[in-house]
Amino acid sequence: MQIPIHIKSLPSGRGFRARAAAPFSVEAESSEKATVIAEVKRAIDSLMADGQVVFVDVGPPNSAAALIGTLDMNDPESQKWWQYVEEFRDECDSLTFPGESSGDDE
Repeated sequence: MQIPIHIKSLPSGRGFRARAAAPFSVEAESSEKATVIAEVKRAIDSLMADGQVVFVDVGPPNSAAALIGTLDMNDPESQKWWQYVEEFRDECDSLTFPGESSGDDE
């Protein structure tokens, strides 16, 4: 995962301040840019390791996902359904839309 870290020079050339926004809300100051980045990263890693930041799924579940792997192609009803699907695909492939060549012009 990548998150943005805002790095800003401190006044009078005293170094740098790095800050990560919410939900992390951590910051560090150092004379070296690489050090402030490492300190902010370390603080975020610590928050996550301690379980203070977790990820949750939002929105309605994908109901179609429950169907994955449930079709048994050895079942005669599934084979019949699949035949209808193939016939429909063939029918769609044979359609010619306005302004489209039928392929018989050769």
